[in-house]
Amino acid sequence: MGRPRPRLERVLLLAAFLALAGCQPGEAPRLVIDAAAIHRQGGAAELRARIDFRPSEVQLDALEHGVPLVLGLTVGGDGAAPPARLNLSLRYFPLSRRYRLRVEPGAQDASFALRGYLFDALDRLRVPLAHDPCVAPGSCRIEVHFDYAALPGALRLPALLRGAWRVPPAHHAVDAS
Repeated sequence: MGRPRPRLERVLLLAAFLALAGCQPGEAPRLVIDAAAIHRQGGAAELRARIDFRPSEVQLDALEHGVPLVLGLTVGGDGAAPPARLNLSLRYFPLSRRYRLRVEPGAQDASFALRGYLFDALDRLRVPLAHDPCVAPGSCRIEVHFDYAALPGALRLPALLRGAWRVPPAHHAVDAS
């Protein structure tokens, strides 16, 4: 009974590796909604939000190599109207050296020369909504989450295991005017 079986050693080694994979040095990503409001004018609704997204160094490195970082955004009320769902895609194009913020659906694009401008655009986000999801006043909320499914297949598993990819969802009450 002296020496453990080699298979058991491999399992323990793999378990230790997976445990350490989640303990990466560096700052964790941050996602906060500072303010959110729906402005109505002439039958149209527009979402105005201040989203503070600070990706980790690992996420920024992926962005710099052309990997899109996608934030899913949901605005919903008390259930009287269906929620509005949007995707905010942050992407860098290395050949043109431009950053892009794309809001879908609607294919609303904004292009920036510097990465800081890309994240500043999230801090003053204005998005027209196809419908007003907040019928009753005071009952509307916004949620923003990092969309792991939008990552390329090779990055999905590391994104689930490494703490540098874990972005907790953000929630905020929406003011309606």
